[in-house]
Order: sequence, then structure tokens, then C-alpha cells
Amino acid sequence: MNRITLLLYCILCANSAHAEAVDMPDDLFPTSIWVNEVDRKSEVLLLTENNKFYIECADLDKLQIKVEILKRHATKNSFCLVTDQDIQSGFDPQLQAIKINLPSKYFFGLETDALISQPMPANFGAFLNYEMHFENNTQHNNFGVLPELGVFKDNWILRNNAFYRNNKGDDYREEKFVRLNSSLEFDFSKSATKLIIGDTTSAYSALIHGVRFGGLSFGTDYTSRPDFVYWNIPSLKGSAVLPSTVDLYIDGVNIYQKKISPGDYNLQTGANIESAGTAQMVVQDVLGNTTVRSFPVLISSKLLKEDLNDYNISLGKLRFSYDEENSDYRDFFSSAYWRRGVTSRTTLGASATYSDKVKNAGLLWTQAVNRWFVLDSIFLGSKTDNDDGYSAGLAISRNFGKLNFGVSSRYATNDYRALGYEDNHIFPKFENMAYLSFANFPFFQNLNLNYIEQTQYESNDPLFELEDRKMLTVGVSREITPNLMYTANYFQEFGDSDDSGAFITFSYNFGGGKRIQADAGTNKSGGVRFIQNAFGEYGANYALGVDYRNDETVLNAYGGLSTDVGDLTLSHLYSENDSTTQVGYRGAMVWLGGQYALTSFVDNAFALVNVGGREDIDVMRSMSPVAKTNKKGYAFVHDIVPYINYDISFDENQLPIESKVPNAAHRLVALRQRGYNINFSVFDTQQILVKILDEQGHQFVAGSEVAIDTPEADVYPVGSDGTVMLYGLVEGYYKLTVRTSGGRSCQTALTVPKKVENQTPELITLQCK
Repeated sequence: MNRITLLLYCILCANSAHAEAVDMPDDLFPTSIWVNEVDRKSEVLLLTENNKFYIECADLDKLQIKVEILKRHATKNSFCLVTDQDIQSGFDPQLQAIKINLPSKYFFGLETDALISQPMPANFGAFLNYEMHFENNTQHNNFGVLPELGVFKDNWILRNNAFYRNNKGDDYREEKFVRLNSSLEFDFSKSATKLIIGDTTSAYSALIHGVRFGGLSFGTDYTSRPDFVYWNIPSLKGSAVLPSTVDLYIDGVNIYQKKISPGDYNLQTGANIESAGTAQMVVQDVLGNTTVRSFPVLISSKLLKEDLNDYNISLGKLRFSYDEENSDYRDFFSSAYWRRGVTSRTTLGASATYSDKVKNAGLLWTQAVNRWFVLDSIFLGSKTDNDDGYSAGLAISRNFGKLNFGVSSRYATNDYRALGYEDNHIFPKFENMAYLSFANFPFFQNLNLNYIEQTQYESNDPLFELEDRKMLTVGVSREITPNLMYTANYFQEFGDSDDSGAFITFSYNFGGGKRIQADAGTNKSGGVRFIQNAFGEYGANYALGVDYRNDETVLNAYGGLSTDVGDLTLSHLYSENDSTTQVGYRGAMVWLGGQYALTSFVDNAFALVNVGGREDIDVMRSMSPVAKTNKKGYAFVHDIVPYINYDISFDENQLPIESKVPNAAHRLVALRQRGYNINFSVFDTQQILVKILDEQGHQFVAGSEVAIDTPEADVYPVGSDGTVMLYGLVEGYYKLTVRTSGGRSCQTALTVPKKVENQTPELITLQCK
């Protein structure tokens, strides 16, 4: 009886001990984890000590938790304390999981500015662009060539542009070669700035009149980066303790959505948004909890992002007659330009230019007025040896949605002068402009009105006397059917020049790139044309038509052919009194990675793609086939737009089945007019038959496993004869691990020789230790 009682007591003790172990496990063990009431579907290593919980820091780091701000275990430094003042934690015995609740400050969060892709350094290479033009008519023959040489590496590019022309007429002949531009450029993508040494043009804005010069220019380069948002798109800022979805609505239209991890977030909503209205930021976590915040917005590219600076510094010598003279450098000058987004609704700017003849300074203020319009105001002053002058302007604009409008007015004194203009140039006294456009306007569908006005100063010299100008234009367009549309325009000039006219154009689309276009005007002109446009990157285009102008009938024909080695254009005009033929060709020769090729004109970046020396393999740019490898196994890929993520890849299915490809895709972010080498490794694999013996020289029993240290970590079974066939191996050295009955294991090594075609696999015997 005592034995039975003792036995029952021991069973109860064991059960009690087991229950206590479930409630509060001792020491160190793996368990699942819940964070802020969400199962993270992850396993962590948990340490319990003195009623406190510690989790291995590496496990928390994988969950995007900032382990650097957590306390560490006194002796086991790899464990982080999750029982603290602002951290709640507990062990759930039913779920067998550790549950912790963390404030948002413990998560990494998301800063989308940090996610902007940076371009890769370019490989050393060069390109030679060329444009050729020939024109022949009854009066003269003209021939011109415009070459552009570029040499590049990393983030720099050396450019040299020139122009050659050979013109012949009835009583003249002109032949000339002119250097247009020589410059060395450095792109600093992380700061979105550019340094130019040599010939260039100074920054142009409402504050500065751009001038051509030779010297040095350094400043921001936002407009050439499609990935960089420099204007006042709202930043969606906040914090989340759970995985959530953030949506941005403007007037009820969803324009942005992003899934975020727990933590603080600062999201930029994209570069293609200009809008105005009432914005709503909606945040919903995985448990369905939703918060909504409303605020007025006016998003315009005229307004810089808050705290962002836009600037340029230039100095050098002004260049004149650059298309006629190689080195007509004259006055030394310097200029500085700066704008800053003070807030998301206010941008301020200033400028200054200096030369011996004229000095300029100016101020700019751009302001968003609620959600209605953008207000621009500028003030510019000038100083010369003789006089001082100033110019001031004010503009209101709204370019969003169905109604767009703008009004601007600018005044300049008679003595106002600006750098880059001739000494006797006088700016108009007043320049006024207004525009108004409606989308979905009744009957007309689209309606545009424009008015411009210039009032000139009177001059004592008739050679410099300019007429006042006033002109109103009205344009309408409508899609009558899905294939038929028309546009009509009317203009009326007032004041010193009194002229008016109207034009109407009808266009019918047949589909497949074919359309017919007819137009007529009040000036007794008109015409009909049939147009065929090609789809895709390469193809043929042509147009045939007849026009009536100046009491004369003119037949015209145009043809264009775009290929991977250049673009050819042909045109011919014929009338009773004249005949004109024009031929144009633009292309390039590129050199990169020791290879060269005739290609299409280099406007963007390009890449030399080598597919392991394999011939006739499709090379793809963002999943679209764009080239085939030649006999040497490479192909040039063009039109890689700078600062955009591209996947350059090839069709693996066109390789033999025994080929092995470690990576068939390459991510590329490029700089403009640069070249990149992309080499894909392709290996010929082979089958190796091996027999592995144990330390006593005996073969392993059937079913034993042989593991090989490849990235795939393949495992092969040993056959009944003690041999094993290993597949997909390339030339190299491998470690093999044999696991057999009783949990025993041993290791050996295998050296795979270079593959020999049509060779039968030979048995290789290895000793395992």
C-alpha cells in the first residue's frame, strides 16, 4: 500500500513539475514570439532568469527591432532584456509563446528617402554620336555633320561636341568646322549635384538669365533625376506599433499606398503628383484599427520640399558666337543662385551675378495660397557704370485638375540690364500673360485661351524701335468618335500689328499606326496626309500628302527607318517652282569592355551583356527582349534611362539543360550616357559517379546520404552497389559529408576536372574519414 501511495505521489509530483515547467520554463529554450498582439511567425531563443525574460538579440534584429537601445544580459551579452519599464512581456503557456509589447521607438520603421536607388559606377568606355544632314534644292546644297565624343568612367564623363558644315549656292560656298563644347562632368548622385568644368550654360530661372560660358559650374541637378522628388509632395509621417497600411487620398481619390513595418515612418508619395484639394491620410493596422487625418494640400513643382536647397555657383568667361567661332570668350563673370523650401508651402530664393559691365541681384518668393493657387513674386536689380535699374514681376497659377489658369505681369525700367545681353538691349516695359484651360468643357470638350502683351519703350534710334504686341489665341479640341477627333485654333493680334486667322484639323485613326489628317486655314492653305507610324523601338514610318499654300500645290513625302544601328529619315517636297530633298541620319559607335559596335544614337545609358560566350541568346531589359547575343556571346543593350531600376537578364531556357547559371538577372541603375559591363556566368555541368568507402575500406549501406557543399545543399542516396551519382557539378573542389545508420557521419573531398565533351562518366573512389 505504501509503495502504491508513494508511486501515486511521484506521479503527481511529476505532473506538477511538468505543469510548472509549462507556466514558467526554466533557463534557455526556443519558442515562438508575438509582438504587439501579432504572431510574427518566427522562432526566438528565450532565456528566463529571476522572473525576467531575455531574447537573443540576433532574433530581435531579424524582426526589425532596434537591439542597440535594449539592455543586455550581464554575462550573456548576446541576449537582450525584454522585461523593462516601457516593455511589457509575458509567457503564454497555451500558445507556448513569448508575448512582448513595444512602443514604436523600438522599431526601425521606414524612411523612403533612404530607399532611393543610387547609380552604379560606370565602366571605362566611349561613344561617338553623329548626326548627318543633307539638303538639296534648286538654289543650294547644304551638308552638315554634328559629332559628339564621350569618354567615361565611374561618375565622370568627358564630352566634346563639334559642327561641320559645307554649304554651296549659286554664288557662294561656305565650309567650316566649329568646336561647340568641351567639358568634363562629375555626377555626385548621393547629393544630387553636378560639377562641370569647361563649356556649359549657367543655371536658368526666373531670377537668372542663362548664359553660355567657359569655366566652372557646380550645383544641384534635380530635374534630370526621375527618381528624386524635389517639390512639396507631402511627407506622410507617423509611428506604428503594428504592421500597417498607409493610404493618401486627395478629394477622395487614392493616389498613394504603402505597407509599413512597426516603427516611425516618413514616406514620400511619388514624383508624378501635382494636385490640390483636401488630403486624407488613412492608417490601418493588421488588427483593423484605423486612424484618419485630413489637411489641405497644394502640390506644385514650383515649391521645393521643406528644408531642401536648390543652388548653383558658376564662374568663368562669357562665350559669344559659339556656333561660329571656336573660342570667342570675353568678359569674366560669376553668378550664384539659391532657393530653399522654408516650409512645404513657402519657397524663398536669391541670386547674384557679377561682371565688369553689369551686376545683378534678385529675390524670389513662391507661396501656396491655401489650396487655391501658387503666387510667384520676383524683384531684380541691375547696376552698370552708367545707370541702375530694376525689374519686378508677379504671377498667379493653378495647374491641377479640370481647370487650369495663370496670370503674370512683369515690369522693367528703361535702364534695367542683364548679364548675357548686348549693351544696347532694352527689355519690354511690360510683359503680361494670361491663360485659361478647361477639360470636359461643354460641347468643345477641351478649351484653351491664351493672351500675351508686350509694351516696349520708345527709342530715338529707328533701328532699335520695337512694336508693341497683343495677341489672343483660342483653341478647342474634341474626340467625336473613338477614332475621329478635331482641333481648331483662332488667333487675333491687336495694336501695331493687326492680323488674325483660324485653322482646323481633322484626324482619323484606322488603327495599327495608320491615320489620315486633313487641315485648312483662313490664309488659303490646307492639306491632306496619310501617316503610318511604327510601334516599338525599331521600325519604319512614312507619310504621303498634298498641301496647298501661296496659290501653289505642293506634294510631299516622308520616310523614316529606325534600326539598332541608327535612324534614317528621307523627305521630298515638290511644286511647280521648287523641289527640295532632305536626307538625315543619326547613329553612334560605342566602345566598352574591349568590344565595339555600330548602334543607335546614345541618349541614355547602355550595357555590354555577355552570356557566358553563348550565341543567339535573347537578352532582356525589364523582361522585354531587346537583343540577341552574337557569335562571341555578347550583345549591346541601349536606352537604359538613368536613375531607373532595370533588370537586365537573358532567357535561361535557350541554354542546354546541363548548363548551370548562378544568376540570370542583374539589377542596374545607370548614369546618363554611360556604359556598363554585365557578365553572366554560364557553367557546363557534368555527372560524377563516385564510390565512397569508410575508414575500414568498406562501402556504405544502401540508403546512406551524401551531402555536397553547394548553395543548393543537395543530398544524394547511396545505391545498393555502394555508388552514388552526383549531378550538376562544375569544375572545382567540393566537400562531401556521408550520413549512415546509427547517426554516424564522415567527410571526404572531391575534385571535379574540366568537362570533356562526349566523355562517359568514370567511377571515382573516395576514402571517408
